[in-house]
Amino acid sequence: TSRMKVAAAGAAFCRARPSFVVRPSSTMDERLVVHMDVNETLILGDEAGGDTWEESLNKIIAKQAVVRGCEEGDAAALGELSITWSDGSLFGGDAVPPLCFDFEVPAGTARMYRVEALKKAYAKRFTSDDSPGRAYRATKEAVEVALRSDDPDPRLAKGGHHVVIPAAWRLLEVLKERRATLVIRTFGSELSVVSDALEAKGTSLPEANIYKLRRRDDDMQFVSQASGDALDEGGMLRRLEESSSSFEIFAIHDDYQSWKAKAYDPRFGKPVWVGAVRARHVFFDDNIHNDPNDSIVNARLRSPDGSFRSIQGADVVKLEHYAIVRVPTVAAILDESWFVDHLAACEANVASLARGDHDFSDEDLTLANLHWVTRRLCTPQSTSKQK
Repeated sequence: TSRMKVAAAGAAFCRARPSFVVRPSSTMDERLVVHMDVNETLILGDEAGGDTWEESLNKIIAKQAVVRGCEEGDAAALGELSITWSDGSLFGGDAVPPLCFDFEVPAGTARMYRVEALKKAYAKRFTSDDSPGRAYRATKEAVEVALRSDDPDPRLAKGGHHVVIPAAWRLLEVLKERRATLVIRTFGSELSVVSDALEAKGTSLPEANIYKLRRRDDDMQFVSQASGDALDEGGMLRRLEESSSSFEIFAIHDDYQSWKAKAYDPRFGKPVWVGAVRARHVFFDDNIHNDPNDSIVNARLRSPDGSFRSIQGADVVKLEHYAIVRVPTVAAILDESWFVDHLAACEANVASLARGDHDFSDEDLTLANLHWVTRRLCTPQSTSKQK
């Protein structure tokens, strides 16, 4: 069919699915807490933030394009840059390398979107005729095909396309079959869009489960939208982990202003919890980066005594596919099993910690305190990675 041909054309510009993917075990009885970012992870378009659906579509493709000749964070003006695509081909030519969905980019390269001059000039119109990314238009067409929907319910389809990407519904089906908590996370105002779509699918997000994070440094208060009552960090964690229901949905409005005031320091981003916790947490977000100084997720370590602290950036990036997952949204749109497969990869990697396969420098992140692996505390192990 024409739909299959367009999808195949788009796939030619994308890297294959990782070889480590395995399916989750249905016998796992430990509670799973899955955190999902909204904007450009679950939905496209942010009219309030100034991005149309079309602009958002171009951005998610631009985020996966990789160039050579500059570094991420390069502040040079556009005219000062002398760059090629990652494989050395002409920047703006008809031949382009595959998009890079990996957490790491090849040595000597940078994500185009993280080079400020390139992002500002091209991201929102990346595949237009006058943009160097025009050769990726086949990928854009494949994504458009994958997002087409004629569902008559306006909560599920708008402008002829899905409101929430289909891979999210596949993940929801899997989570409902397990002891799991789904936590919708956003800095913005898109929560009602996701809540309405969930309701259309027969799954409710109770108002009592919606919280607003107010943060001052390491002091966190999670304020209930329903009652106005506030929970501290430990109280919020208990709400997420100790639900009496087999499956439950929560939402957290994260504190963007606090993060901004700290110059987007990842230690003040969206919190996710590891260490001596009572469930396994996994956070999916398109703005997780392989950069110890720049990421949207704040990994919080809970110690056995119940205290919390932020993990240093060098160890946060090592949590990729353990407790955090960078989402190349293009890949998740083209493959409806993407979230399920990468959740399974996290579970497989966590299981590998039991074999000592880790290289965390933080002693509290070693096997000794990974309660979500052992469910018990023991003598700290060496942090050297075993082959």
